Parts: sequence; C-alpha cells; structure tokens
Amino acid sequence: PETMAFALLAAVMLLCGAHRRTNRLRHLGVAVGLIIVWANTHGSVGIGLLTLGLYCAQRVLEEFFRKDAPRDRRVLIACLVTPPAAFVASCINPEGIGLPLAFNILSPIWVDGVFEWRPFAIGQATAITQAAAYVVVCSTALALLVARKTSFWHLVLVLVLTVLTLRYKRFLAYALIASVPLIAVNIR
Repeated sequence: PETMAFALLAAVMLLCGAHRRTNRLRHLGVAVGLIIVWANTHGSVGIGLLTLGLYCAQRVLEEFFRKDAPRDRRVLIACLVTPPAAFVASCINPEGIGLPLAFNILSPIWVDGVFEWRPFAIGQATAITQAAAYVVVCSTALALLVARKTSFWHLVLVLVLTVLTLRYKRFLAYALIASVPLIAVNIR
C-alpha cells in the first residue's frame, strides 16, 4: 500500500504545479479526490494534506499581497477552501478522523520496536539508502542556493520530510520523491 502513497504524493505535487501554471480549479479538485484514495490505501495521507496545505498557503499569501494586478478571487477562494476540503476528504475512510491524525497517537514503545520507525542513521543504511539520502540533501542545498527557481512551499515540504526522515527513516522515500522536482527545475 505504501507504494501507492508514493505515486499519490507525486500526483498531488504534479496537480499543485498544474494549478500554479493554469489556475484551473479542477486540478485542486482532483487533488482532493486523490486524498480520498490515499486515505483508503495508506495511513500516510497526512503527507498529502501537508503538501496541499503548503501549496495553498503560499498561493493565498501571493494573492493577498499581490501588487502588480488585482487579486484573483477564484484562486484565493479555491486555495482557502482546498485544505479543509482535503482534510474532510481524508476522513472518508474506515477509521474516520483517526487516520489523518494517526501520527499524533504513535506510541513510543511501538515506534521503538518497528525498524522503519527508528531514526535514520547514515552509517547503518544500505548503499542505495545512502544514495537516496544524498540526493535529498544535495537537491535541498541546490534549491537553497538557487532559490529564485524554487517554490517556497516545495522547499518547505522537502525540509519537513527531511526532518521527519532524520527522526523516522520511513520518510526517506517521500523526501526523495518530493526532492526530485527541485533538481529538475534547478539544473536547466
């Protein structure tokens, strides 16, 4: 099921980018629909909520402080409505509201006993895991150095996922997926 979550993260990020380029409301609507699918396939739906929330927060701030043209009310309203709609959508699953809030209830005893919930240690990682970690770190560093081409929401998403990876190694794949577009946009 987590493999599906990886694809859903990439799809939600793609839809955020498409909305950024076109301002078409359907992109955000499809993203909310994907949140329902995500909530019913894997418990990591909070990452999708974070992704949509960061994107929409940046767009609201951009529209609110816009000086070069009148505010686009459709974008403003859509980006204000999407995060709460996505949260409600994430509750449409057998566990209800408990699923999107699952990371708040992880028991320290349970976390210590499960390998993937242990802290990330580069010295104990396999070669492929080390390579993935280096890609995340290098793409983040590149984005920070060439910030003019990087969306702030995207950079914050990668930084949050990187911090989560240091605490729980299971988030490395999500950080890697989120960081790949940072590389692509900054090497042109």
